[in-house]
Amino acid sequence: MKRILLLVLIAAAAVLTLSSVKIVGEGEVYVTGSGGGRRLLSSGIHFTRPFSDIRKYDLSEMHDLSGAGALRLNTVTRGEVVVEARVEVKLDPARVLEIDAAYGEDSFSRVVLPLIEREARAFVAEHYDGSPQFLASLSAAVSDNVNSGLGPLGLDVASLEFASILREGDISDRIDRAEGLKVFILGFDALDWLVYEEVARTHQLPNLKRVRDGGAWGDLLSIEPLISPLIWTTMVTGVTPDLHGIMDFLVESPGTGEEVPVTSWMRRVPALWNMCAASGLSSGFIGWFASFPAEEVDGFVVSDRVAYHMFDPAWQRGERDESAAGLTFPPDLHREIAGLVASPEDVTDMVPLYVDGAIGDLGGTFDPSDPISSLRLIISAYRSYEDIMKKVYPARRPDLFGVYFEFTDSVCHLFMRYMDPAMPGTDAEDTRRYGHGVHAAYVEADRILGEVLEMLDDSTVLVVMSDHGFKSGAMRPLTDSRIGHGQAIEWHRVIGSIAFYGPEIRRGHRIEDATVMDVAPTILYMLGLPVDKKMDGRVLEGAFAGDWLAGREIAYTSLYDSVFVQGDPTVSGGGSEALKQKLVSLGYVSGGETSTINLASFYHKNRRFREAITTWKEVLENDPGNLGARIGLANAYYEVGREDSAVMHLEQVLEAEPDNHRALISLATIHVKSGRGAEALEASERAIHVKPDDGGSHFNKAMALEILGRTDEAVREYRETVRFAPDHAEAHANLVQIYLAYGRKDEALVAAEKAMGLASGQPEMHYVYGQALDAHGRLEDALHQYHLAARIDTAFTPAYIGASSIMLRQGKTDSVLVLTGAALRGATQYLDYIYTLRGSAHLNKGMSAEAESDFRSALEFNRAYTPARMSLVRLYLSRGRNAEARQELEIILTIDPTNAEARNLLDRVGR
Repeated sequence: MKRILLLVLIAAAAVLTLSSVKIVGEGEVYVTGSGGGRRLLSSGIHFTRPFSDIRKYDLSEMHDLSGAGALRLNTVTRGEVVVEARVEVKLDPARVLEIDAAYGEDSFSRVVLPLIEREARAFVAEHYDGSPQFLASLSAAVSDNVNSGLGPLGLDVASLEFASILREGDISDRIDRAEGLKVFILGFDALDWLVYEEVARTHQLPNLKRVRDGGAWGDLLSIEPLISPLIWTTMVTGVTPDLHGIMDFLVESPGTGEEVPVTSWMRRVPALWNMCAASGLSSGFIGWFASFPAEEVDGFVVSDRVAYHMFDPAWQRGERDESAAGLTFPPDLHREIAGLVASPEDVTDMVPLYVDGAIGDLGGTFDPSDPISSLRLIISAYRSYEDIMKKVYPARRPDLFGVYFEFTDSVCHLFMRYMDPAMPGTDAEDTRRYGHGVHAAYVEADRILGEVLEMLDDSTVLVVMSDHGFKSGAMRPLTDSRIGHGQAIEWHRVIGSIAFYGPEIRRGHRIEDATVMDVAPTILYMLGLPVDKKMDGRVLEGAFAGDWLAGREIAYTSLYDSVFVQGDPTVSGGGSEALKQKLVSLGYVSGGETSTINLASFYHKNRRFREAITTWKEVLENDPGNLGARIGLANAYYEVGREDSAVMHLEQVLEAEPDNHRALISLATIHVKSGRGAEALEASERAIHVKPDDGGSHFNKAMALEILGRTDEAVREYRETVRFAPDHAEAHANLVQIYLAYGRKDEALVAAEKAMGLASGQPEMHYVYGQALDAHGRLEDALHQYHLAARIDTAFTPAYIGASSIMLRQGKTDSVLVLTGAALRGATQYLDYIYTLRGSAHLNKGMSAEAESDFRSALEFNRAYTPARMSLVRLYLSRGRNAEARQELEIILTIDPTNAEARNLLDRVGR
């Protein structure tokens, strides 16, 4: 037996010895290790740790793109062309470690193949003629263009031969199209109806008024995080950012690791212009976020880099055509519009529209810290896109047109803190100079809208929309709106704007509960195209005239993806550095969050907590010291019921940084949600000690005080919350509840209106507004708010309770039974309220047995719920069941000895 054991040990040792030796032949290299510990093993004999992770790289690789692996080149002009090819790729031995770090063993599929597909698609679209010579021309052109992009990455296509064309055909005829309208999209970033109404008090805005009075308009609920490229891409794709892939202003280039502005080739799904192209419709877009490089469409694209390419070194050297690559489609369109691109120096005469007083020597150097320098860049961009729009659109009039203007957001970032009334702490001279800057932006937006209205014909619907709103007046946060570490986003309001104007649109109609997810489905429907099946939104049918809707059913398709090919995500392009400087000047990217963090935030804000956990873990794997990511992970853990894990991670953060304010806030929030008032109070007071002027800290303290029954102190803390954070909607909403409990209905209504102004579209805000309206006797208005809350979130039980309460008082017992029945199907709480309302409705209908059963069900859920017991008492007394009524009254007085009604009734029936 010992001999056998010895042989086994010898064999195991031999295996371990052999596994630690790696023989590397000529023409291949191996990489071992990870992170900064990567090590290159070139030809020869190497000793490695047993069973270590080793990746093999052939310095020359052959790839056969045939059969199922053939390239499917979907083009607008040529339809679908499927080609076979053979590719030889060589790796630079000196760059293998970089290639391994950036792409692993997938450099061909992740970098080379997408580049070949992009270049082949572009060449086929422009040159395919079906001739025998075409494949040779395709091979030469694609090989040259691909290598110019791969050179800096350490990759080289040594040979590329397109061997055969398998299939060609038109794919657009597979997407059915009905008769529709033409559509003109006018995008104004951060256009806010509240700001519009404030500006309209002192300035004429006739065109915005004309669109609202003569069309359908309303609020547009956005998605978080409130980052413009993320949201504008959502509106033209109809899918959430985790699917379309555009998560931030700047992203890390897969090729270089450098932070670059987002590009169209980072988008993973088709946009409206791709869908039009697949359906035989023409489209044209100007300045749209993340539209560079310009994609091939049946029409034209003027990308969002046009206003910044003048800063590209190649452009400044006079190499205009080289600098213009990707700026427009068709490529030569840039020559037609080049003279319309204004520089910051060209718009100096427009600065006085926004600024009072002398502007001094402006010079020619962009200074991101100078508001005048930023303003000139902002003006030059929107004037360029406006002039291009007025030249290109009337000449082509595509079926779908879109133009995007950012200045309505950018000017607010510069000057909103000076708008009357100026925020505390602003310099008096700066307030005088910049106080009307926001007004000027809205006047300019109205002027541009007027130009658009003059260009429209009778067959075109105008859609005016924004990605989000902008906090104004008492909502403005105390942070700097412009310079800072991501503080610019704090000024965005989750409610944007939308309006429809033109043929077949309802006049003066207020659109309710629209979201950015509804934009793409509605535009497709207007165009007569089917809605993509993967879109989450709905068609806003309420915006259209009833006779036009009749007979126009909403159709659906899943074919749009078949005509979309993602481009090369490593492309950066001219003008990127100037665009980065502008983003820094507005506070978007100086210390801002990464795309992965934004994705985790998106998952969390949309209650997709398990996906948030996975994404936060990904951040921590790459950066274990990222305390913000650890806090995010803790918050997500709590939401999925893993409170111990949540607290553990927060304690790790506080061990590293005892005064970490975000961790203290999260810890206090967890204690509040768990009903631990004392612990919540302690954590929130620590947070206040670290940051006394933080509204969130005072909010948590107020919630803790409510749990502890110290309501008067809670009111003071809620007031402190809104003093330091005027935009804290939940604080206003909680004050509504307290004021109503105290009978202070006028204060409750004021607080409810503030909550609605801050967070319209959230069911909780509609609910508390309904409560305040109910207290004022405005029952129909209250019912409307309850119905809106239930429509936004069908599982929001309090909305059903509020509506049922009013309808019970109105004698609409059948409606109460329908509503409470719907509430019971999804309720896990509030069962005491629901059953009591349902029992009262049954009682009103004379169904005493059903009523008694309902009241008993309420008490099974909450024995101390006295309204249900009082209802039982009244039922028993009406039926002469005095002994049972007496028993219930005694229980009520045990629970609440001060209940005067119960005591009086007990005296009447006798003890």
